[in-house]
Amino acid sequence: MCDALDTTQEITKLVKKSPQRDTKLEKIRKAAMYESEDDYMYAGIRVLCPTRWTVKADAMIAIINNYESLKKLWEWSLEKLKDTDMKARVRGVDAHMQRFDFFFGLSLGECLLRNADNLSAGLQTKDLSAAEGKVMALKTVKAISLMRTEEAFSLFWQKVITFAEQRGVDKPCLPRHKRMPARLETGNAEPYYHETPEGYFRQIYLLAIDHMVNSITDRFDTPDFDMYVNAEQVLIKCIRGDEFEGELHAVTTFYGDDFQEDNLRCQLRMISANFESDCKREDER
Repeated sequence: MCDALDTTQEITKLVKKSPQRDTKLEKIRKAAMYESEDDYMYAGIRVLCPTRWTVKADAMIAIINNYESLKKLWEWSLEKLKDTDMKARVRGVDAHMQRFDFFFGLSLGECLLRNADNLSAGLQTKDLSAAEGKVMALKTVKAISLMRTEEAFSLFWQKVITFAEQRGVDKPCLPRHKRMPARLETGNAEPYYHETPEGYFRQIYLLAIDHMVNSITDRFDTPDFDMYVNAEQVLIKCIRGDEFEGELHAVTTFYGDDFQEDNLRCQLRMISANFESDCKREDER
């Protein structure tokens, strides 16, 4: 999937950083819409920016929806271009788009990153607490984990096969057999090779899901983050007038001599009382 992301970024740069190619692509897309007599036209190409974490899925689905138009754009570009380096880049992405492994990575990336993009957008909410963010992350992990079944993979595989055939992509095939160098081998066991393309791509599918689940879990399911949640909940529950003894004890135990539990409890009650007084004055105004 990493290679699919790199190729996606290269495609978006070739289109969006060239006004001429961007304009030509829009003309090709409109012509395709008129030929198909379809009133709906998919969104155009979106830039895959490394510093923006909520547009990866949109950038990938845009390429899937505009696959045929992009191929026509590459043909037109090769006729017009004179720069050999730019021609090589266009030929490179054109060759990648013809391969099934790229289309599979593109489809898998869009499917998984859609969940990650929604999570990233939700975590950027202004008034979101750390505890609410963790709940949101765990729900995302649960949703992604449900995709790790044979039934889910079979549905995804059939969908990708159908879409690939519609877009003229090569049929799935096994990669060339590779053998580890003798100096790196341990033992005499024979290397394992997949017997079918479906088995090979199933492994990629499962590894991608596991990697995303582990990445989200490692970010939120940590002792440091749990302590941050406890500290936040102490303040929130104090303001609301709720019981916060459990969180307070966890915070004071963690920080040791930095906090005296009795003094901190007294100060928190004072904050709660002053906050209620300020709220009443605001209501009276």
